[in-house]
Amino acid sequence: MAKRKIVTWRVADTPQSDLINEWLDKQQNIQVSLTNIVLHMINRFGIKDIMDYDIQRILYQEFSSGTSKENRTVSNQNEEADNEEAEKVAAKSLNNPDPKKAQDKEGQDDDNDLYKNVDINNLF
Repeated sequence: MAKRKIVTWRVADTPQSDLINEWLDKQQNIQVSLTNIVLHMINRFGIKDIMDYDIQRILYQEFSSGTSKENRTVSNQNEEADNEEAEKVAAKSLNNPDPKKAQDKEGQDDDNDLYKNVDINNLF
């Protein structure tokens, strides 16, 4: 397995480059934001190709079943709080590459974990 230090992405080559650039401009830290997205996908689907038929089918069904952008009503305040928490999680993952150490630390904080009962599969 390759140990990557840098991954490049030609945003201009995608048909949705304006939309992607707008999203990237809103990120406080692009590296942490993208890492967070990747970790969510790994947590949800495992280490698989996101273009895998079964994964695409699940994602399509979720978006077409009423969770589209038009049906979501989330206040900016809640989004900002969620974004801050997600960035903290991603930054923690970047700063602590040893998962066993992370689990040991998390075990100590379980009593104070406000999110321990949140079903991660229902976030999107």
